[in-house]
Amino acid sequence: MRFTVGGSIQVTAHRREEVKEVFQVDKPIQILVVSSEFTNCDVLKDIMNREGWKMFCAATVRECREVLANENIDLVFSDRGLADGTYRDVLVIMRLLRLYSRMIVTSRLADWDEYLEAVHDGAFDLIASPSRAADLVRDR
Repeated sequence: MRFTVGGSIQVTAHRREEVKEVFQVDKPIQILVVSSEFTNCDVLKDIMNREGWKMFCAATVRECREVLANENIDLVFSDRGLADGTYRDVLVIMRLLRLYSRMIVTSRLADWDEYLEAVHDGAFDLIASPSRAADLVRDR
């Protein structure tokens, strides 16, 4: 399995220990995906669990707030636009809860202006939205 983040960081499942070192955690990495359009959440959750990572899904900013308040999330992927807000609302929640997790914004366009805006707002990166789980998974 390989994830490409902004074209600069590649994470492969067989390098799990290196990923833990980057995030400085000794427990399974916990990932939150905030997307109102992500229909493959259950499939992705199964894939992540098999790789030793724990994944949570939220379709709205409200659901995201509940997960962030109750779980120790290491990494957040958030759609640029959500049904009840935007990634900026998620960033505000993270700041209010004093969470220092990294956020990667996903966007259908993923153009330079959106990237600059997201990073300026406090996101770690902006990447093109995967349209299905298979876009994130590669055969070994």
